[in-house]
Amino acid sequence: MLYRPNYCDKYGRPVIVMRPCNKKSTPAQDMIKYFVYCMENAIIYLSPHQEQLAWLIDFQGAKMSDVSFKTSRETIHILQEYYPKHLGLAMLYKAPRIFQPFFTMLRPFLETELYNKVKFGYSDDLNTKKMLEDLFDMDKLESAFGGNGDTGFDMNRYAERMKEDESKIISFWTQAKPVS
Repeated sequence: MLYRPNYCDKYGRPVIVMRPCNKKSTPAQDMIKYFVYCMENAIIYLSPHQEQLAWLIDFQGAKMSDVSFKTSRETIHILQEYYPKHLGLAMLYKAPRIFQPFFTMLRPFLETELYNKVKFGYSDDLNTKKMLEDLFDMDKLESAFGGNGDTGFDMNRYAERMKEDESKIISFWTQAKPVS
């Protein structure tokens, strides 16, 4: 599951939430296309002086079999090649502990800028709690990430927002000024 909730972080960065354990049986290529769509959608919502977004990945209940390394590799490639400046933070929340040493092994293959934006967080870690409090209004942040927000994911409300977003996207592109 991947979606853009209706809150930003304290820096005004739009947020994208991903939950790998809810991926259903969606083909990898479709997941990648939807990821790019969500990135583009979040970029439309950037304020005039903001270029970045925050990505929260909730691994609660995820198993190693829920994580496609092919899809992960393609996602990293897309972030590095097409969105290197747009990612402000990627928080891997409640990721299986084996991910941290695995991620460290990937360091030679990742741009330093991207590598430094990835943070691991755990609900039982005081540093994670402090980091989230520094980054988010805890009354808006979803309870899955230790916040007090109860919004969660509601398919009907999200579908309505996506319809509104489509109108804004069309407006964004039709108002774009031609390059002279």
